Amino acid sequence: MNFTEHFFQNQDENIAYISNDKTISYGYLKKSTRKAIDYLENHSIGHNDIVMIVLDDSYWFSALVLGCFAIGAKPFWPSPSYTVENLQSLIYSTKTKHIFCSKTHREKIKKLCDINFHYIEELENHKGLKTDILFHNHGADETAMFLNTTGSMGMPKLIPHTMDTITKWTEIFNSAMDIQQKDIIYCGPKICFTYGFGISLLSTLYVGATAILHSETATPKKIEQVFKAYRPTYFFIVPTIAYLMNLKKIDIDLTPVKKIVSGGDYLNNDTAQKFEKMYQRRICAMIGQSENFHFYLYNDESDSGVGTIGKPLPGVEIKIDNAVSDLDQIGELCVKSPFGGKSYFLDDTNTNTFENGWVRTRDLARITSQNYVVYCGRVDNLTKINGQYVSPIEIENRLMDHPDIENCVITVENSTGNKILVANIVSPKKISNLDIRQFLKDKIENYKIPKKTKQVDSLPTTWNGKKIRPKTDFVL
Repeated sequence: MNFTEHFFQNQDENIAYISNDKTISYGYLKKSTRKAIDYLENHSIGHNDIVMIVLDDSYWFSALVLGCFAIGAKPFWPSPSYTVENLQSLIYSTKTKHIFCSKTHREKIKKLCDINFHYIEELENHKGLKTDILFHNHGADETAMFLNTTGSMGMPKLIPHTMDTITKWTEIFNSAMDIQQKDIIYCGPKICFTYGFGISLLSTLYVGATAILHSETATPKKIEQVFKAYRPTYFFIVPTIAYLMNLKKIDIDLTPVKKIVSGGDYLNNDTAQKFEKMYQRRICAMIGQSENFHFYLYNDESDSGVGTIGKPLPGVEIKIDNAVSDLDQIGELCVKSPFGGKSYFLDDTNTNTFENGWVRTRDLARITSQNYVVYCGRVDNLTKINGQYVSPIEIENRLMDHPDIENCVITVENSTGNKILVANIVSPKKISNLDIRQFLKDKIENYKIPKKTKQVDSLPTTWNGKKIRPKTDFVL
């Protein structure tokens, strides 16, 4: 069934969104979606067209996506970190002719060529309203939408996903999370990110629940305001938000919250433990990626899952390939799921990412006897030190357990012809390399201990809080 057709079955009187302190009922969102469908058809946009959406968080984002799903147009929304050059490249490669944005965004991307701009202000004022909708019947392999990669490890790419992909992930995810119609969902990442799209649009609108949308960044102060005003029952965050909430305890009542979930990046044990101690609630870890459509590993609140990035969602298979350590059985994590992608759009340079239904994640991991996944770093950040494989992220995770280290990144330098590991740390206190060696000596092998330490004021990050790591001499 077309996702939009399923959405139209929800009860009109229920609240779909609390958007910038205004409540949007399902009835009103349906009306907005009908207006979007009528607007799309009046502008001769049909099921063969690719549509770019560049919007802030609002119910109009959802109405437009649902409108595209209804008629079979293929929407995508680039990461807010994209440059005008990135966007122009996507327009040329996808042959996109239509972009929806606000007039504010138009000023930022006015240099784009060969594109028809449609303003949300025009859509809001559109008088037509589609009454009888003939929902597009997507073929089994027909692209329904595209998700984008962030571009943190190279040029951004688009991954086609089908309507079957969308519905299967949503059903499996909602079942695993036990999200129901009565729930109020607060997701820190915005709806225009893959994370926010899956939670605040797909998951919410599929079961008829309520999502909280705010155009502002989810700062601790904003989180405090949201909890006092709306008492959400699900709280989805990224590790950066957990870290900021740990710096100073905020006044929130987490009693009504069923689950607190951190995704988007690896949640280190130190941050998780500090959060649990401060707020008396455990954070559930979750990992996913655009190539696999969305989250595919989930760490529940059981003791057996602590310190891992989770176990597979129902229907998901995992395996380890290209082992770099027979002793620890560490290698590249590969995932096979009912909702995984099959290829990159118009890109044949990464064909080994998708093989016979399996997706290579580029994450290093090992699998425990209970099928939990322990994160061990990135394949493309693996390097050799004194003939031994080293994952910088493994060392960073150990360093983050240091009580005075707020953030860190491991880099590689050449010294007198030999490569050495360098710990770049953020700390309010002066920490010497001797301090680092003493702290790590019983935690990791000696060859993994950094030979040099640098203190920095801050570390560069991507739009979603992921550390930007300088590339090492990749070995896989």
